[in-house]
Amino acid sequence: MMQQIPMIQMMIYSLLSGSSVGSDVRERVEIEDRLHEIHREVRLLEAEDREPPAELEAEAERLEQALERLERAAAEPQIQEALAFLSTVHESHAEDLRTLRERDEEEFFERMEELGDWFEELQELREHDQPLFELELESHRLEYRCDAIADRAREVAGEEHDQLSRELQRTLRELFEVRLTIRRTHLARLEDEISVLRRQVERMSKRSEEMIRLRHDAMLLGTDDW
Repeated sequence: MMQQIPMIQMMIYSLLSGSSVGSDVRERVEIEDRLHEIHREVRLLEAEDREPPAELEAEAERLEQALERLERAAAEPQIQEALAFLSTVHESHAEDLRTLRERDEEEFFERMEELGDWFEELQELREHDQPLFELELESHRLEYRCDAIADRAREVAGEEHDQLSRELQRTLRELFEVRLTIRRTHLARLEDEISVLRRQVERMSKRSEEMIRLRHDAMLLGTDDW
């Protein structure tokens, strides 16, 4: 049996608010219900060591293909939103994805699934942490550039290969520095949080007897809200 593909729109909900799963929910439910019936029939036949009829497997395949088309149609607005977002931060990557879709739609959908977490993380950073957003975006651009250089270098030889090898080395060094800066940024923020927590602990320690007494009195009075 052909596997049902994941819902593409789940990976890019972070780019949207209140998006719809699709216009024809009834058709989807009917298809899924029929597929469940077919799967039950197949399990019963297999339990009796009988081969499922070819017509039943053919029907299941047709239904799964129809379901896949419905899911992709429902996801199309979200996919366009994701590509539009990517165009604003990394135009060449967005253009490569559009080209990939024209050449191989299956691989395109797989690639969009893989990018789901990255879309979500980058969107969150753009809204709440602009400095880290810029660093993460630069890291992505450099990583993408490294992949492109390496792909090209594997296809050529001689002087061109050597030039690409040197360019890859320089770009990897830039990527390393950006990622190191990201790590340092996270570390500095953690150190700030630890410093705040340390001061809180020190204050609590100095006021321990007072705080215990206040809690004791509040509990006896029935006004405890800790």
